[in-house]
Amino acid sequence: MKEKVKEYSESAAGGKNIEYLSLILSENCNFACSYCISNSMISASHRKTNKKKVMSAETAIRAIDIFLSILAENNKGCAYINFGGGEPLINAIVMKCVLEYCCEKYGRAFDFKFRINTNASFINRDIAEALKKYDVKPAISLDGQRDANNKVRMTKAGKGTFDQIFRGIQALRQVDFAPQGFSTTVTENNFDLISEGLIRFAKEEGFIDLCIDLDVIHLLSIPVEAAVKKLLILKQIAREEGINLSGLWERPAENLNSSILEKHIAFCGGVVGKSMCVSPSEEVFICGYSGKPFADLSKEEIKASSVYNDIVTGRLAGGIERCKGCSIEGQ
Repeated sequence: MKEKVKEYSESAAGGKNIEYLSLILSENCNFACSYCISNSMISASHRKTNKKKVMSAETAIRAIDIFLSILAENNKGCAYINFGGGEPLINAIVMKCVLEYCCEKYGRAFDFKFRINTNASFINRDIAEALKKYDVKPAISLDGQRDANNKVRMTKAGKGTFDQIFRGIQALRQVDFAPQGFSTTVTENNFDLISEGLIRFAKEEGFIDLCIDLDVIHLLSIPVEAAVKKLLILKQIAREEGINLSGLWERPAENLNSSILEKHIAFCGGVVGKSMCVSPSEEVFICGYSGKPFADLSKEEIKASSVYNDIVTGRLAGGIERCKGCSIEGQ
């Protein structure tokens, strides 16, 4: 196991593992979801006082050039680029600029895989056509059917958002670029409204993927047994209806059934060292939900970052003090 840990550690040096770039196009959002991880992290870190909340085209292009240069150095031809936030479509003009730049300047050198995390409320026909043109796969959040969603997913004025979200979904459908699924967050306020009806709704609307997770910002008073029972029942019903239901609550079991001797096990790609995330203020993080930057937007700083290496190696088997000696450490 020590040899494998050493191998994984060395493979992360100099950013050699990096495969994903996330651009935080906007730290602002038109929604006010109480369980928002991004907003919670920003509010609790130095990023709260950063004046630059919306990314400029110059910063985005610079991030692209640095990211693709790192990939090229390591002979990687597939470039994964995600647009995140906040709500990235507040800054749709820079998203379009990035898409055009990538394909015109680097289209022959890289196979691009674009993604966007969005609440869909800004998706009109123009944006839908742009997403389709560049095959930008949307990850959309919809917290249940109308009543369940509007209990927790609200505008800053406290109004429900179901209709806004569905208008965006319909705009995508109208250009023949329908999303495959959506993500749902279950909180204390909508727990009782999330039922097998959500699965029926998803099937009727033609969705085949559904991600359901519990609120990770607040401690829930819902008994663990009740939450587990609901999730497992929903997963079973989804399977029967031909819908793939998943969630981060499955990750521990997935990792327990894997071995560090076979692959680098971690909770997310950021911890493995595969991703870099750039904020509007040109700080670089392992992911958009991190409050601690590991470098400023400089290729040299990114490759030489001791913070980046410490994050990756510190979470390898043998690197977590409280896990040492555990019978299942590293499997």
